[in-house]
Amino acid sequence: VTRTISHGEVRFRFVRTGARNAFYRMLEPDRRHALHLRVADRLAQMGGIGVEPEEVAEHYLAADAVDAAIPFAMAAADRLHAAFADARATELLERVAPAASGTQRCRLLDRLASLYTRTGDYARAERVLETLLAEFREDARTLAVERRLAEVLLLAGKPDEARSRADGALPDEDDPDERGRLIAIGAEAAYQHGALDD
Repeated sequence: VTRTISHGEVRFRFVRTGARNAFYRMLEPDRRHALHLRVADRLAQMGGIGVEPEEVAEHYLAADAVDAAIPFAMAAADRLHAAFADARATELLERVAPAASGTQRCRLLDRLASLYTRTGDYARAERVLETLLAEFREDARTLAVERRLAEVLLLAGKPDEARSRADGALPDEDDPDERGRLIAIGAEAAYQHGALDD
C-alpha cells in the first residue's frame, strides 16, 4: 500500500491490483456496501467536477443503493451514447430500470428503447415500447410511442403489425407532422408487404 497526500487529504492505494482484489474479497458484504456508499456519496457531493457519472452510478450499484444510482446512470448513458458506447449505456440502464418509477421510469424506458433500436435489438425495443404504452397509457406522448413502435416493427420485418399500429394511432393524431409520419409508416408497410394498391 502506498500513501500520498492530495489536496490536504491522505490517500491510500494498493500497488498491485491482485492484492487490492484479494483484500476486497475478504471484506464482509455489509462492509463492502458501506464503503461503496461512502465513496458514491463523496463523489456525488463533488458535483461532477472531475467525476464521471458512470463512476458514481457504479459505486451506488455496488452499495446496493439502486435508487440513488438512477440519475447518475441516466447521465452516464447520455455521455456513453455520445461516445458511441451504446452497449455500455444499455447495460447500465438495464441494471437500474427495475428500481425506477414515475416520470423517471418513463424517461429511462424511452432511452432504453432508443438504444435498443440504434443497436438493432428490435425485439427488446418492441418490448420496452409495449411496456411504456402499458404503464403510461394516459401520458401525452402515447401517440408518439405508438409511432415509434410502428417504426420498430417495420425495422424488425413485421410490416402488417407496423401498419396496424400506424393505422390505429392515425385517427387520434392531430399534429400534421405526426400524421404524416404515421401515413408514411403505413405506406412503407404496404410496400414491404407488396400491397401497392392500398
